[in-house]
Amino acid sequence: MKISKPTKFTALLLGLSLCLQLDALSQTKVAAQDVKNHIDDSITVCEKVFEARFLERSQQTILNMGGNFPNHLFTVVIKGKDRGNFRYKPEEQFKDKKICITGRVGLYAGLPQITITGPSQIKVE
Repeated sequence: MKISKPTKFTALLLGLSLCLQLDALSQTKVAAQDVKNHIDDSITVCEKVFEARFLERSQQTILNMGGNFPNHLFTVVIKGKDRGNFRYKPEEQFKDKKICITGRVGLYAGLPQITITGPSQIKVE
């Protein structure tokens, strides 16, 4: 039996979608105070947004998690080029809310941060 091109394309899309869903499910869930121990790991972490700011100069959105700067546990960063992926202003949408972030932990100035590129990486709990 010959499979038509649209059917092959649909199967490819379903397979890719399944892989992405499995990848999201395979993220390690980490307590906010332990994010610093997971540098270079892909994780999911839930915590309250204490400070949320849009920085005009760099066009970045900064969400300080687990405390106010400089006593926060980690920072979530949305770069200016990715801000358009959100249909809302993240600094207003998430301020004072408990959210779950999924992404790779990096370091900036010795402190953990997770840079996200779209709304699929962030959920209000």
